[in-house]
Amino acid sequence: MAKKTIDSKVWKDNFFSVLTPKQKLLWLYLITCDFNNMLGIYEINLRIVSFDTGLSLDEINDYLALFESKGKIVVKGDYLNLVNFLKHQNYNPNMKKSALNVYQDLPNDMKIEGHEYFDDFDDMVKAFGFANKVLEVKKPNTKNELFNEFYLKYNKIGRREEALYEFNMLTKEEQQLCLKSIPKYLKTVNDKKYQKAPQNYIKDRVFEQFTSQIKDYQKAVDLLREYDVVGNKQTYKGQDYHYPDNVEYVDEIKQLEQNVRSGWQMSVVELYNKINE
Repeated sequence: MAKKTIDSKVWKDNFFSVLTPKQKLLWLYLITCDFNNMLGIYEINLRIVSFDTGLSLDEINDYLALFESKGKIVVKGDYLNLVNFLKHQNYNPNMKKSALNVYQDLPNDMKIEGHEYFDDFDDMVKAFGFANKVLEVKKPNTKNELFNEFYLKYNKIGRREEALYEFNMLTKEEQQLCLKSIPKYLKTVNDKKYQKAPQNYIKDRVFEQFTSQIKDYQKAVDLLREYDVVGNKQTYKGQDYHYPDNVEYVDEIKQLEQNVRSGWQMSVVELYNKINE
């Protein structure tokens, strides 16, 4: 029986955590069922799914439609594609060969356009758009300067080699975000003894709780610079500011202001003045 990997952090995932118990059941079933293979692209029989899960066919179809609307799956006829399945699996050489064979046996409408088969697993991964995201065992890069900067700024002794290994398992973008998250995280630590060990900070992906705020901050900055907008009829330092007339921008900026307020304790007005200091 083939093994499929499910990250325990799925329970905190933004998509998964808001699903109903029945929707969670179906999602976990799609990942772990016997239909699934090394690619996460497989033919599925909904009557068997119903028998295995106890869900009605109507419920299954409704939930599949929900998952597809969220970009988590693609359904074509009797075939289902778990969009992000590849990047969450660990592949040894034999598993890579198996994945290539599975791809070759897929119907043409489930293959990547222009690619009837692949000779190399990494080429297939890149074609699926998961370059550098498929996890596999690799030796730590002991000369990782970005990690050295992280370890210095994090300023807490831990299992350095383990932390380095976990850091190297992140994508380049995630490494940058991990580094940028440190100041925000440290502000929440009242006592050094409660600061997570560096290896656990990375492994548990604590940085994700703070990098979403960094992304909101940067997006707000970009919007403010582009539209020169800083608030809704608010007065700051003697000046009046207004949202633009374009409703599309108003809704987006109001949402950003809410995110900024909750994550950074500053209004859009204060944000605007901060970036123009």
